[in-house]
Amino acid sequence: MPHSSTGTPSALILGPQGFYETLCRKLPGFFDAHDHKGDIITNIAHVTSPSENKRAVIGGFLDMERVDKICRDHDLIFQNR
Repeated sequence: MPHSSTGTPSALILGPQGFYETLCRKLPGFFDAHDHKGDIITNIAHVTSPSENKRAVIGGFLDMERVDKICRDHDLIFQNR
């Protein structure tokens, strides 16, 4: 864990599993993550298998068209990780 002080901006790096573990639960008040077919993911192993689910989970929280455009504008490729 990096050392941070008051007033220092810090980033929280979240991949598909991080989004799932942080924001999705079977409890009220949390989000449901959907796989690439639209089914609710109930097992963390399904977040990354098949690989299409990575993008589906991240896309549940981010506008992936916008992310892809920003990446294209800067000659980058979003890696879904």
